[in-house]
Amino acid sequence: MIPLHALALTLMGRFTNRLYVGYSSWYAIGTLASMQVPFVGFQPVRTSEHMGALGILEPDFSHSYLLTFSQVSLAFCKSSHL
Repeated sequence: MIPLHALALTLMGRFTNRLYVGYSSWYAIGTLASMQVPFVGFQPVRTSEHMGALGILEPDFSHSYLLTFSQVSLAFCKSSHL
């Protein structure tokens, strides 16, 4: 449910850096915690049913990078008086 919520917010244009940090932290901690169960092992990173949740991280990461890069570029241009 959480990956679908993050995807819906991204598609609706309500992406924020807080969403990226929250979702990526949840995904990393949740995946590592599930791998600590002995009979689960490395299945969260091997099987295809977990790839949807991982697939949401890539567009969110790209979007976050582009937002940050554009803000830094804009601040640099304003400060250098080009």
